[in-house]
Amino acid sequence: MYKVLPQYDKSLKRRGQTLAEFALTLPLLLLLIFGVVEFGRIFQAWVTIENSAREAIRYTTTGQYDKERYKVNEILPCTGNLAERGQRYRINFTPSRVEVWLKDFDPATQTYTITGDSIFSTWYEGVQCDPGKPEHLEWREDILRLVSIYDVARRGAAGLSLERSQQNGTTQAIYNMMNALWAEPMPRSNQRGYFNVLVCSSRTFINPESESFVDPVTNGAFASSRFVTIFEEANIPALRSNYSYGDTGFPVYSPPYCMLNEFSEEHQDREASPGVPNSPSSDGPNYNVGNRWMDAGGPGDPVTVFITFNHPLITPLGLAEYLTISSYRSGVNEAFRASKALTAPTGSLPTQLVGAPTQPPTYTPTPIPTAVPTATNTFTPTPIPTDTPEPFTCDKIKIGAISFFGDRMYIQIVNDNPQTTYLQQVKLNWPELVGYPAMFLFSTSLARTTVDGGEASEVNWQGQKYSLEGLDTASLVGLELDTWTNADKSIPGFGIATSTFQAQFLVGPNPLSQELSAADFGGSEFWIYNPLDPSLPCLATIQQFLDEQTTTPPPPGFTASATYTPDCASINVRVDFVDFWTLGVIQLRIT
Repeated sequence: MYKVLPQYDKSLKRRGQTLAEFALTLPLLLLLIFGVVEFGRIFQAWVTIENSAREAIRYTTTGQYDKERYKVNEILPCTGNLAERGQRYRINFTPSRVEVWLKDFDPATQTYTITGDSIFSTWYEGVQCDPGKPEHLEWREDILRLVSIYDVARRGAAGLSLERSQQNGTTQAIYNMMNALWAEPMPRSNQRGYFNVLVCSSRTFINPESESFVDPVTNGAFASSRFVTIFEEANIPALRSNYSYGDTGFPVYSPPYCMLNEFSEEHQDREASPGVPNSPSSDGPNYNVGNRWMDAGGPGDPVTVFITFNHPLITPLGLAEYLTISSYRSGVNEAFRASKALTAPTGSLPTQLVGAPTQPPTYTPTPIPTAVPTATNTFTPTPIPTDTPEPFTCDKIKIGAISFFGDRMYIQIVNDNPQTTYLQQVKLNWPELVGYPAMFLFSTSLARTTVDGGEASEVNWQGQKYSLEGLDTASLVGLELDTWTNADKSIPGFGIATSTFQAQFLVGPNPLSQELSAADFGGSEFWIYNPLDPSLPCLATIQQFLDEQTTTPPPPGFTASATYTPDCASINVRVDFVDFWTLGVIQLRIT
């Protein structure tokens, strides 16, 4: 009896070979797949961050901020109270020291109270916020522009794994944003999903007596700029050799960043806090200069927005937890605020009115030159007669239109005379609004719009007038009188330009049309120079404009016709379908 030996199965050998080959190629296959996936995510994140930077710089140049979310009077109230501002303290960061203003600071427990006045003083070199100074109210808005730019940049980066937003519309969040600037590295910068926005401008010094922290000899471009934008380490400019920052040395930050460049001896005049630990003396150095800062700039200032994002890596390649992606964009701010007086008229200045209008210099119209063609040997042309201008009359001076836009009121002054005249006196009255007791008139200007040259506007008064006193240019004194006297208040004749008187109100409703109408300014008067009789200037009032807008009553014996009453159930009213539009819009025709 013979025993049959088992046959060797060659298929088992082939299966083993396939498994070994798959084990060898699997890591390369996974590496390729993960690499394609990760590269796609990185490329999508880079494109998104580029778009975020573009959206942020567009928004920055407009000078806007989110007034619904960031209510300036709630987040950064400007009381002008020294107690609300608190005292000056020196806080140690790594690698810098910073002078901040804190209310009710307890060094033992490191507790304090953050107020709008304390943030304002810290941000603007110890300046006390004064609600009576319009530029201080605008500086508060510039701080809120920074957080609004941050929000816009986050919306532009939608779709990425961003960290939680660092802004929640509170005063404390604003202060946290300031503290984050002074530490190196910045908080959370080593975490996945980190998202940061830095804004830097070339705003001029807030104090005309300031000096540049950067050496003005070797870096003349920064001689009068409050901030210096550092793009990379090679761009760090030479500093003043005679400046001592203190025992901590000059702060060094990782580019890109915005460096505070304004050096002022004014800080020595700020009060110290004797007996309080960490309180600086009045003769110490300015510890804020050279530190990392932020600013969105004013009208016409160049500005740059930097975006930094730590993109999380999700594939198990073992490279790193995240990849830092950065982008920046630069632009120039628009003229989003009232312009100052640019030029003064030449020749004799108009006489300021005191009480009743006084006699200004006699107006002499300039005759139109007559064109005389060159005569030939065979033809002698007849001279072209010169047109005689119509006599000036006050009947052709009136208020043409009244409108509102934002915080401004526009009053068109119509001069249908061929002669140019000018504005002598303005009496502007308006009611006190219950919901806005702090509203005041900030500035007035006269704009002249021409077809060829566009609009030229010049401020003729700037100050602070409340509704109880109104504005009467006949009672101006000092700097206000100088501004009014030197301003160009000319009103060109018909066909040359359109003249518009503009009035800007602050700390009031925006837009003004929510609370005010033309009727609320009914008592306002505009006195216009009369060249034929300077002792009797022309008077244009808003009340006359309102009366002309009132419907003229029907003549005697007029019988009104019966009012038509529509029948909504009639077959004469119907709705017909027309077409389907894009985005789900349906077009209907109502007949």
